[in-house]
Amino acid sequence: SLFLYLSLKHIIFFAGYQNAVPADNAAINAWYNSKHKILPFSIKTSKKAVCPFVYGVFHPVIILPDITGMEDSHLEYLLEHEYTHIIHWDILQKYMLMVVLCLHWYNPLCWLFFIIVNQDMEFACDETVTANLNRFEKAAYAKLILSFSTSFPSNLYMCKSSDYKKLKQRVSEILKERPFHIYGHTLR
Repeated sequence: SLFLYLSLKHIIFFAGYQNAVPADNAAINAWYNSKHKILPFSIKTSKKAVCPFVYGVFHPVIILPDITGMEDSHLEYLLEHEYTHIIHWDILQKYMLMVVLCLHWYNPLCWLFFIIVNQDMEFACDETVTANLNRFEKAAYAKLILSFSTSFPSNLYMCKSSDYKKLKQRVSEILKERPFHIYGHTLR
């Protein structure tokens, strides 16, 4: 029953975005042309979207909310974050986690594992995006995350990054100054 519930909720959620239009923005097109050769994906915008997200495993689509008036640097942060989900195969991992959760719904450790892995995926994307940013750019990225975290209803599970404590931890991790080590970054 949990599998049916999650599948139905998933289908209904994504059915609302089937009419999303391809993104038509010079900054998006320039960014896309530098990335799509590595892994094929598309970028669309939708007025229904309240936060950026990715769907699709083999033909991923980045859905952006209305981006009029958004700075190009902020747009690049959003795109890099969502693209990191694509190259890390986070969507496939989330589907596998949901299958495990449906099979072991009675085990509280599976629920805890599901929450922690989702949080770690967000931390990994944040760390990848902010690896080469300076302090001010990291602060702008953190503000962008906060703006999207407070702009959607709490029952929207696809975009909800975390509750207040986890969001605070996420922002503090973004703003933390640490030297970049390729081996440590790969292990994390």
